[in-house]
Amino acid sequence: MTGTSGITEKKSVVDDQGRLVEEADYVAGILHGTRALWSPAGVKIAEADYVTGELHGRSRLWNEAGQLVQEARYSRGELDGPYSSWWDNGSLKEQGEFKHGVRVGIYRWFAQDGSLHSEHSYAHKAP
Repeated sequence: MTGTSGITEKKSVVDDQGRLVEEADYVAGILHGTRALWSPAGVKIAEADYVTGELHGRSRLWNEAGQLVQEARYSRGELDGPYSSWWDNGSLKEQGEFKHGVRVGIYRWFAQDGSLHSEHSYAHKAP
């Protein structure tokens, strides 16, 4: 894969026990591509896309049990697009959308039992 100014170099970081803790793509020394993190137990806990050092694209976080707890989209380092998070029990925690780092439209928060806790309508204001 090639980036904006060169060939992608995949870098891995291991702990003193030899376990993988981070793997990321770089172009010309700048984070550019996918970056993933693992817990000391070997569970993937984060994966996100970067462009020229900034979050850009999908970002996902997992808990130590391997359950997805957050999924979001970024554009040039700002939340931009659908956003969802989940309680550790798997129930939806919050759901909504961002534009240029600001909540827009209907944003909902849920209780741990999955019932709707609250919702708010956000108007988009240009940054």
